[in-house]
Amino acid sequence: MARRRSALVERTLAEAQLHLYASETYSYAPMTRAAVLALEDGTAWWGEAFGDASAASGEVVFNTAMTGYQEIASDASYNGQLVVLTYPLIGNYGTFERAAESRRPWVEALVVRELNSTCRDDTVDLDAYLRQYGVPGISGVDTRALVRRLRAKGTLRGATVRVFPATASAREVLSWSPEGIVISNGPGDPAAIPQIAHNVKLLLDAVSQRGTARPVPILGICLGHQLIGRAIGATTSRLPFGHHGANHPVQDVRSGSVVITSQNHEFRLDESSIPSGSDFYVSSRNLNDGSVEGLAHRTLPIKTYQYHPEGAPGPRDNEPAFDEFMSDVREAVSRK
Repeated sequence: MARRRSALVERTLAEAQLHLYASETYSYAPMTRAAVLALEDGTAWWGEAFGDASAASGEVVFNTAMTGYQEIASDASYNGQLVVLTYPLIGNYGTFERAAESRRPWVEALVVRELNSTCRDDTVDLDAYLRQYGVPGISGVDTRALVRRLRAKGTLRGATVRVFPATASAREVLSWSPEGIVISNGPGDPAAIPQIAHNVKLLLDAVSQRGTARPVPILGICLGHQLIGRAIGATTSRLPFGHHGANHPVQDVRSGSVVITSQNHEFRLDESSIPSGSDFYVSSRNLNDGSVEGLAHRTLPIKTYQYHPEGAPGPRDNEPAFDEFMSDVREAVSRK
């Protein structure tokens, strides 16, 4: 009985995945090498990686040709763009030298619904062709739904994210020319990792030197918030019993609005120690004990949050934290 029930569940799931007009994003691929296409409007499209295992960014556009995927990939006019192919079956006749528009593929990435191996002798699989030249691809995407979004919203950019380890230097981060920096949450006492606080200070100094003309937004979350505080010269101390839970009320000092937050930390930023000449001010406070819950720079797009905005107790309580950061990034990019 249990086996039949399991088979029924799997069959129902498979039928749901084949529904071309499903309202939710999903993947047609088996997901043994998961990949994601993230758009600047906040949507994410999961699929299976093929080609080179690397990240890509650029404008996401679509092409409606039924054949010619190699010509499209090797057309230099597509350089800087991630191309969505609307025809669902891609790769079935392989790639070969005569079909190339130039000496290599120039697309930033290819996005397809179903990737197929070649059925012709003396041709190379599209997967191997892209991998040879360091071009990534993603298959298993509901390309009809993706194209409908692009037609409705216009051409959107796809979000490259690079994750650096805690030991990364400020020079390593800045060498990547980031358009925005997130200093993430993590465990422990911020005073016990002075080398990381020093790297954060170097990042802040570099961003401050760029000023408002060429800003680089910075978002600090939890430990990241504390590290930014220490980087500007403030101190941190241990709370009597920490903040652990999903019901901590936090008030925005500018608007007076209150959100219910998720928190998990033992240390706090000491408000009295914030240097007066730092150009940072307390942007939010905990209504239970008055502790600092956020900092903001007076002129630069640098904001911090002591709580976890990604762990909202309600469905969308604290999404504005990320919305503001992405808005700051888009504004900074538009000034380039």
